[in-house]
Amino acid sequence: MKVLDKKGFKLPYVDGQTYRELMRLGLHYDKQARSYSAEDLDDARINDVLALVSKILHEQVCFEQSKEGVQKGIGRGIVEQVCLICGKRFQCDGCRYFELCETKNKASSCICGTCLEEGRHLKE
Repeated sequence: MKVLDKKGFKLPYVDGQTYRELMRLGLHYDKQARSYSAEDLDDARINDVLALVSKILHEQVCFEQSKEGVQKGIGRGIVEQVCLICGKRFQCDGCRYFELCETKNKASSCICGTCLEEGRHLKE
């Protein structure tokens, strides 16, 4: 699993059609830095972007959580997670493994209860 920074990440050369698809999905490209940015990406397209970038890099990727989201979570003692499978946001305190988890309440990605129960994590 590769974790990307929404503020800027690099990809290998992509063909024109793939580049247009990245732009259509809402990514921005900085020619000087030769990096892509997903800061303005809306939540509706995040799964499509992650799927395409994963295909380009030949490994599963996710975006690291923004400092804002982490700050809000720390203030309440609960950090919002992002499901690695479906991209849904959820909180640790609702997980059935909450007491056993060694990484709870840390800004990272995990698998939501729905994907665990439906066995989606086994299909990957």
